[in-house]
Amino acid sequence: SIHQNGMTGALAVRDTQGGERLVAFEEGFVTGCSEQPGDERDIADELVRQQVVSEKDVTSAKSKFFKRKGKLKRSLTRRRILESGEFDVFARGLVLERVHDCFLIEEGTFEFLEEYDKTRFSIDEGEAKVKVSASEILMEAMRRVDEWQRIKRAIPSFNEVYAAGRPTREDDDSLTRELLSLTEQGVRTLEEVLARVPVARFLACERVLVLVEDGSLRVATGPEYLELGKGAAARGELDAAANYFARGLHYERGNSELNERHIAVLEQLERNDEAAAERKVFAGTLMEQGKGDQAERQFQEAARLSPADPMPRERLLDLQLKHGAGDLDPARETAHELVTLYLRLGLGVKAKGVYPRVLSLVPKDRVLRERQAAIHEELNEPKVAARLRRELAAEALKRKDPDEALLQLRKVVELVPGDNKSKKLLEEVESGQYALTQRRRRWLVVVSLGVLVGMLALSWGAYEALAIAG
Repeated sequence: SIHQNGMTGALAVRDTQGGERLVAFEEGFVTGCSEQPGDERDIADELVRQQVVSEKDVTSAKSKFFKRKGKLKRSLTRRRILESGEFDVFARGLVLERVHDCFLIEEGTFEFLEEYDKTRFSIDEGEAKVKVSASEILMEAMRRVDEWQRIKRAIPSFNEVYAAGRPTREDDDSLTRELLSLTEQGVRTLEEVLARVPVARFLACERVLVLVEDGSLRVATGPEYLELGKGAAARGELDAAANYFARGLHYERGNSELNERHIAVLEQLERNDEAAAERKVFAGTLMEQGKGDQAERQFQEAARLSPADPMPRERLLDLQLKHGAGDLDPARETAHELVTLYLRLGLGVKAKGVYPRVLSLVPKDRVLRERQAAIHEELNEPKVAARLRRELAAEALKRKDPDEALLQLRKVVELVPGDNKSKKLLEEVESGQYALTQRRRRWLVVVSLGVLVGMLALSWGAYEALAIAG
């Protein structure tokens, strides 16, 4: 449409990550394409990278020579390093590669700008006077869109380390040899390999696809990533080590050494949230392997690293309760921590359900029942709390522990002022009347039993006398 209408300006193509590329148009023809800010690569660097000229002729864009913008083409042709036409063809190909890359952006927005920042475009590239029609671009762009889908299926990530699956052969062309040589030691990511290959990125990707499909290139294995990570950690490159270990775990999640080293590096980097997440995943793997004790330790550490996350304590409590009533002290402590966290997070319903799980194994545990009553008090549920405290008071009286009974009854009356039965019982305990009444009852029981025994003895004696008389 821009070409047919002969428009002049720039098409801004923006991706979902905030990147923006500008395609310059003059009377409907493409005259340039800028890379997104931060990714700019000068034509001089590309000439060296693609081995069109030597680094001796073009050292870097920061050299004294290249501070004179717009003089690159003239200098190279004057010194007979490049012909004028060769420079123009190279610049044209560079612009086309950038434009074609715009077609591979799957999500984003675009906008045509009549006014735009012309400093985004290289003056040296402008010396080539590039002028490309839409038809020349679209055919190749559509082919690349289809091919890119195949590449993505075979190469899901350019951050993977790739390793050569075979040595180079005599019948390999120069690009294949280069790719296999760069991946021979299996230490570079595909992104790093592509940056070193002296051809345009998309063309290199097409060749990588062929090599992956025929088995000449493969992604590094879990053990290989482990060794890469260990090497990076030994050099103090902790970020690189963390990335290697994470990549290895993608392929071998059950590798304990990979898990432990990855977690250790994350903690060294003080990336505690990531370390906690990894510990939770590792704990799940250990549970699948039947290693419950080791999983408990991972959940404990995850809880330490991420104190506001209830999930590690939830899983830890599950494991501790599976041990039965043998040693419930760890479960009691975890339950208390979990309840405290739930209440802090405003999850009252969940808080109420924690202690009953432990009490199902030790129903007479007074401390847990006291804490359960306290939860209902905090959640403004006085009747439930009062019921629990009445039960505790009754048990205290049975144990002849009036102090504990008084404590519980006073809280009951405070919670439910209209509970006259509890008030009366409280008054009796405070005055000593309850104890006196209980002693009387016990005395009456003893006397009643004595009378009953005496009557039975008399009855038996009378029965024996009658039997003798008979």
